[in-house]
Amino acid sequence: MRSIDDTPLRYARPSIPPLAAPLRSPLDLRFRILGPVQVQAGGTTLNLGSSKQRTLLAALLLEPNTVVPLDRLIAALWEGPPPASAVANLRTYASRLRTALGQATGASPVLGRTTGYLVEADPDTVDACVFDQAVDAGHKAAADGDAALAAGHFGRALALWTGPAAQDVPRFPQGLGVALEALDEQRLSTVEAWLDVRLRQGEGAPVVAELRRLAAAHPLRERLWALLVSGLYAVGDTAGALAAYGSARQVLADELGVDPGPELARVHRAVLHREPVLGDRTGEAAADPGRRSSPGPAEPVSVDDGIPRDLPRDVVALVGREAALAELLAAVRAEPGSAVVAVHGSGGVGKSALVVHAAHRLAGEFPAGQLYLDLHGATVGLPPAEPAEILGRLLRALGVPGGQVPSGLHEVAGRCRTLLAGRRLMLVLDNAVDEAQLRTVLSAIGGCAVVITSRRHLAALDGVHHVRLGPLAEQPAMELLNTVVGTGRAAAEPHRLRQLVRLCDHLPLALRIVGARLVARPDWTPATLADQLADERRRLDTLAFSDLAVRSSLEVSVGELSRTADGPGRQASRLLLLLGVLRLPSITASLAAAVLDLLPADADEALGRLLQASLLEPDESGRHRMHDLVRLYAAELAADAVAPADRERALERALAWYLDSSLHARQLIRPMPVNDDERVGHAPAVRPVELADAAAALVWWAHERHSILALARQAAEYGPAATCYLPRLMAAMYQYLATHAYWDELAELAELSLGPTIEAGDRRAEAASRVALAVVHSERGRPGQALTHLYEVLSIRRDGGDEHGMAGCLSHLGIAHLRAGEPQRALAALERSAALHARLGMAVGEGIARNESAEVLCHLGRYGEAAQQLRLALALRRDAGDLIGQAISGYGLGKVSALVGRHEQAVAELTGALDRCRDAGVRTYLGRVLLWRAEALRSLGRTAEAIDDAAAAERACAELRDSWAQGVAALMRGRLSEDVGEPVAAAGHTERGRALLAGVPARPGDDLNLLCGGAVTGSLRC
Repeated sequence: MRSIDDTPLRYARPSIPPLAAPLRSPLDLRFRILGPVQVQAGGTTLNLGSSKQRTLLAALLLEPNTVVPLDRLIAALWEGPPPASAVANLRTYASRLRTALGQATGASPVLGRTTGYLVEADPDTVDACVFDQAVDAGHKAAADGDAALAAGHFGRALALWTGPAAQDVPRFPQGLGVALEALDEQRLSTVEAWLDVRLRQGEGAPVVAELRRLAAAHPLRERLWALLVSGLYAVGDTAGALAAYGSARQVLADELGVDPGPELARVHRAVLHREPVLGDRTGEAAADPGRRSSPGPAEPVSVDDGIPRDLPRDVVALVGREAALAELLAAVRAEPGSAVVAVHGSGGVGKSALVVHAAHRLAGEFPAGQLYLDLHGATVGLPPAEPAEILGRLLRALGVPGGQVPSGLHEVAGRCRTLLAGRRLMLVLDNAVDEAQLRTVLSAIGGCAVVITSRRHLAALDGVHHVRLGPLAEQPAMELLNTVVGTGRAAAEPHRLRQLVRLCDHLPLALRIVGARLVARPDWTPATLADQLADERRRLDTLAFSDLAVRSSLEVSVGELSRTADGPGRQASRLLLLLGVLRLPSITASLAAAVLDLLPADADEALGRLLQASLLEPDESGRHRMHDLVRLYAAELAADAVAPADRERALERALAWYLDSSLHARQLIRPMPVNDDERVGHAPAVRPVELADAAAALVWWAHERHSILALARQAAEYGPAATCYLPRLMAAMYQYLATHAYWDELAELAELSLGPTIEAGDRRAEAASRVALAVVHSERGRPGQALTHLYEVLSIRRDGGDEHGMAGCLSHLGIAHLRAGEPQRALAALERSAALHARLGMAVGEGIARNESAEVLCHLGRYGEAAQQLRLALALRRDAGDLIGQAISGYGLGKVSALVGRHEQAVAELTGALDRCRDAGVRTYLGRVLLWRAEALRSLGRTAEAIDDAAAAERACAELRDSWAQGVAALMRGRLSEDVGEPVAAAGHTERGRALLAGVPARPGDDLNLLCGGAVTGSLRC
């Protein structure tokens, strides 16, 4: 059986007078346990902290204003024997809970007593108490004969529920299980009372539709059957009423071995004798079947033609699933007598909606009928259906009396084969848990078309066509929200609608919840809800409404991991928790191995389990992405399950892996000695990522830089054991970030590093952070700030006797002086740097210094000396295997050739430099190489080629958000358009170029000054 929350209730929220004047809590708090455990202050939902704290509050709210003894609270918090520190831990949870509630109000309603704890709350501020009051009032009104008032009170009581009682806390048998199940039972009893009085009011057809769903979900509740028989009789469907009674009698006999009880038997007799069952109005309706008991069209009378048409109602809106629907339909139609199609995807992604819609589309193609069976692989609190149970339900649905259904698996499978032979039937098997659940079932129903949904990819089943369903794309997701909320309301804030889609991870379940919340609160705008969802601490609480909850859906997927107690299953559970701790956007098997301290093959198996449970999704790069909602749920679980020491250990292992892997990637692109201060002495031993060559290193960095930044932000929240990795990571990534113009990322890493290094007194690491900040300031036209940092670095290096560091700092000083318009100072610093690098045998560093010296010499007009320095730099870089350096020095030689008028040579050298820049991933130079080649081509009269290069240069600079270079490229295009007699195009390019350069600080040391207004371009002015 399913809980009431598996069956949507369509009750209205009636407008009736309150039971009494509302009393405000002295603390202005509202407590909710009829659904997720929540506390609201002034309309804001408070963050209650961990699951243990929510459980504690739920236990207190079940008995407000009463001291709950310590032993009962401990039983609620721990399953089985509690830990020796249980009382101390309980007091810690209580203290944290008091703090959480007190922060919002200045005082906490949770109070400690010698024997236990209590929560002080006015009954009118606790939803369970308000529910009790409303139910009592409803029963009183019903006893007084006022059905309308009773229906209003019952409806008000039910409107308080948003899910199972305290749905986000554990229900241990010795803990809160009994009390919470009693609350759920009271809810269902109230639903029955509410439907009863509505029937007595004459609401026949809508109540009958609700009763059909509820009776199917709770087939052993006789009162629901009695109400259904009464309702069908009331709308004039006597045949349907008798058929419903027959179904009730059959299921009671099959499941319990008993006959119907007195109430159901009485209603049956009344129908047989055409007697009233709901009072005078019911009798009238029964006496005259043509007379309706409520306004509107009558419920259609079902006709039993022996053909099962047992499908759930089709969805109202199926958007963004055209490709998956076409694939599913084609697969079924290709082999209509034996097709087996399995749709897999994460919980809430819309698998059931897709297959039910497809089944309705295919209805006319299966003359023997269609059957739907829920296999309970995704039902909270219910075990997955066993194969024998599934086949038994199938036989009963096909008309086999319960007493004739075999009990053994092989016998029931054989009976199914016999009964289904030659019948063109379609079966929808929803929510399958795994292959083992389905193997015998599929062998018993061969010859039927079968469509399966499962969170797992059922890859071990033979002969199955698999369809993967992922989250919706942005536009279909917005269409779904529009459908639920209403186009006019949603259109007012399209950017907020997009934000809601993003915060919902494009997940249909989350989107439907958001839509339902907006419909229920017409005073809210999309911005109101988006602001609530933006708070990660409240997002999962907000994504719950009525019987829908993202957290419950995720609970089922996580439960999949605990079903298997083998090694990979345990490691998968552990990895899920640690991913909740680390907050990474994606993960690889190599990183998982480092975090778990496992061999890569074992870590890959753990990742596979998470993929099978749809808690991770693969991407095209071979990484595995965890959606934000899954990450938030994993973080909730980790808050209770992962000790602080284990959190720091996982973070440190991840940082160590990224540092070692980044150093490895750097060596492939620019081989440089790894100094001792670039490593962490206490780092755990990890296996870095395997990278074949420089191209693989660039691809790896492109995928991982966001993860590295996310981890760095998290490390900054911890102590020195984690923060000591930050300057090392920044230094290892420096070349990649700088050559790709990721200045924001480089600045953030440097700023995250600087504070902790100063606090720790790590002067060498402080120097590295200041160098990175200086480079960013220099590139952004702030050479004065760059020089301040660099002279501080030079002092640190000198005081520490670090000649290697001094040599590198002098190179940066030279560049900064050039940017500040001080070429002579720049040249002096760079000459000292080159000499010191040469004495220390540091070929890569010497190559950098000589290359930058050539840059200064070009600005001084000393082109011959510049070419000599560049040739020396290129030789050093070639010998050292420095791919980045070779690309940059090749560009410098081509530029010098253009400056001295050797244009053919310039084109050849710049073409080679362009290829090397692309191979080494030196994105910052691509646009500049193209601009200088465009000028050389123009000088050779190859104007069409020059125009192409200038256009490509502008695109490349725009991608880097380099407004200076982009503006120069636009002006170059204007000049070239003038050359070919296109004044309109020339004016447009020139205007755009000037607009781009208008807000950019002057760059006196930039090499484009030589192109722009210098000896090459002549009349071109920037």
